[in-house]
Amino acid sequence: MALSIGTVVWTALKPILRLLACLSLGFFLARSGKVTPSGCKQIAAVYITILVPSLAFTKTLPSINFSNIRYLLPVSIFVLIHMVVGLLVGWIVMRIFTIPKSRFRYTILAAVAFANTSDIPNAVSLAVGDAPPFSKGDSQLGVAYGSLYLLVFSIFLFTLGRRLVEMDWWDVPESDPLKEEEEERGKKTSSDSEKLAQALDVNSASPQTSTTALTPALGLGTSTDQHSSPHQTRISTNHRHPSRATLSARDPLDDTPTPLAEALSGARRNDDLAIRVLGEQSSQDASAGLNCDGGGDVPGPVWKAELYLFLSRFFSPGITSILLGVVLSLTPIRGWLLYPVGCSTTGLALVNGVECGAEPPLNWAFGIMDFWGGATLPMGLIYLGAALGQARLGTSTAPHGPQHSVLPQMALPTLPVPWKLVLTIVAARLLLLPAIGLPLVQLAGVVGAIPWEERILRFMMMLDSAVPTGNMIVAMTQVASPTGDASKIACVCLVQYALCGLTLTGWLVGALYLVS
Repeated sequence: MALSIGTVVWTALKPILRLLACLSLGFFLARSGKVTPSGCKQIAAVYITILVPSLAFTKTLPSINFSNIRYLLPVSIFVLIHMVVGLLVGWIVMRIFTIPKSRFRYTILAAVAFANTSDIPNAVSLAVGDAPPFSKGDSQLGVAYGSLYLLVFSIFLFTLGRRLVEMDWWDVPESDPLKEEEEERGKKTSSDSEKLAQALDVNSASPQTSTTALTPALGLGTSTDQHSSPHQTRISTNHRHPSRATLSARDPLDDTPTPLAEALSGARRNDDLAIRVLGEQSSQDASAGLNCDGGGDVPGPVWKAELYLFLSRFFSPGITSILLGVVLSLTPIRGWLLYPVGCSTTGLALVNGVECGAEPPLNWAFGIMDFWGGATLPMGLIYLGAALGQARLGTSTAPHGPQHSVLPQMALPTLPVPWKLVLTIVAARLLLLPAIGLPLVQLAGVVGAIPWEERILRFMMMLDSAVPTGNMIVAMTQVASPTGDASKIACVCLVQYALCGLTLTGWLVGALYLVS
């Protein structure tokens, strides 16, 4: 191997350092209060519907051509194998560590099965693709093969992956802390006029009950006596029996929608306006028809609602942009957006003797999408760090008693997810799946399923099995969560990104050895 170990280690560490810098920035913004959970929810919506599709389109259109599209079938088979193995391993982890009512259950399957198959593989391909054992120009070819992998991968990500994340929010029990937080917010934001009307309505109740009503109305606080009669308790605490002065007042408990009602009916709060504007209403309506007993916008059997939901997700911006990029790259329309082959997207000759010619008529539109796509990686990592910053790392939030660190002598901080579960997911994603993926790809090259001379193709497929969980899972969790909380999956991703500098370096060395 011509590349030294030091070069390989530094190549693997450079993108990790950029990731950690963006994560730290997002964490600081959340801890300082400059980014709130509702803000993360809106950023996640823009990330899913604008930034990621723009990046996918601008990476796919210049990369795909008739010479590499022929490898779409073997790439699709390996994507399916990676997905099935990841889901199986995630299902085993889910069954061992979680309970049926957990809010972090099916997201485990998504965290293990869906990796960051765009940012890290492309960065590594551009860094090592032109050096031995590869040939000159293989770096761009590696990006093209990565686009083929991303094409098939995105279809599963935006359909099955998003569905798995949403399954953790199908129901919200009465004692769920999210519901209690929403009800408390509704109580605090009730109008002062309603409180004043309850305090002044002394003619509709006895002196004993009017005194009781005055206490909460004036904000003095109440406590139901242990020996008080049920009638007194009902009058002082139950808002469903209003007096004459409060008949026209809104009941804060009845009018405050629960997280379940919001998630299933699409009745979003004001801080979710960006999601509704960006086209998520149809997805919420589909979920309503699937989960609500009282009807919905998608009536009929469960399989029809599931089919409707799958089709609506299949034609989401993330998948449509990739399909559009592949189709246009194989048609003459590509010349309207890009310079000829051998030129950069800005018109610079990459190969000696190539004439780039005049600027294509729609190159300005491609430049806009390329500009948007450039913000995908830093923005995604910033909101990932912000989601981590929302977590209370110093106290235990688990409902089953205090958590105990796997390594108590290191005084590890307490996370919203038990350390045993976090480390198990990390081991499955960064150690077990690569240990299965690398030999499998090598075996495919030996038997001829993948051409042996296509070293960069085998290298990219090996690399795709060794990368950590994609931060798109965090964005989908923030959109699915009624409060935008994604601290659990964010903690899992942070530990993975902190350790993948070591694991990814080891797998890179192994992959380079196998393809050399």
